[in-house]
Amino acid sequence: MTVKMALLVETDLPRFIDALRTRAPGIFRVSECRLARITDAPPQPVNRPELDAECELLWFTVAADGKEEK
Repeated sequence: MTVKMALLVETDLPRFIDALRTRAPGIFRVSECRLARITDAPPQPVNRPELDAECELLWFTVAADGKEEK
C-alpha cells in the first residue's frame, strides 16, 4: 500500500504510523518512506504543510476463523 500525505513537521510521520499501528486491523511494516520539501522557501510560522511524504507499507491480515479468504 502507498500512503501519500502532506506534513506540517517531520514528527507528524512517526505519529501517524504509531496511530495507524494502534487503530488499524492487521500487521504492517514500513518498507520505505520518502520526504520532500514542498517549496524551496524558508519555513514560515503558519499552519501550512511544509513537507510531502510518501510511504510504502507491507500490510498483512489474517482471517479471524483461520480460513483463507478468496
